[in-house]
Amino acid sequence: MATITAVTPSTLDFVQQPTLLSESTMISDVWVTSNSSSILEVTPGMLSVVWKGTKTVQEEKITEISMSRLDEGSWTLPQVLVTGSTTLWSPVFTKLPSGELWLFYREGETPRVAKGFLQKSLDGGISWSKPEALPDGILGPTKSKPLMLADGTIVCGSSVEIGEPHTQSASTALYFNI
Repeated sequence: MATITAVTPSTLDFVQQPTLLSESTMISDVWVTSNSSSILEVTPGMLSVVWKGTKTVQEEKITEISMSRLDEGSWTLPQVLVTGSTTLWSPVFTKLPSGELWLFYREGETPRVAKGFLQKSLDGGISWSKPEALPDGILGPTKSKPLMLADGTIVCGSSVEIGEPHTQSASTALYFNI
């Protein structure tokens, strides 16, 4: 069973009185593993979290990216946003100043061959666009949320794995504007 730690919505005044709450967001028998979570405040007092989960259905491994919202004091049932035809990697959830939500993730058998994707929500995560493939060579953020610069530029840190896992591995920082 996965557990998430978040601030309670009644005490989202981080400066005055931060309060931590540790709760489960999932039913324990849904996913065999779950990790790579990303959390944000969608509207004042409403938190949303996304994560990657793996489950087995009829002996087939299935990877999904799911989302749950802390709404009126309790977590909603998980909403599956993406079901991968292969392995899904590193969901990164971010909110633009306009309120639009972006979900970046990668899909591919290994990180070395993964392709970057982006989905968008204009309604606080209730509905999502179809996946948009990022340009070749651009994976999007692979761990941390993008930086939003004052001039509107969005900067995403990323990495690319090269070489064979058993012989060598190298990472290269990659920055781009969207």
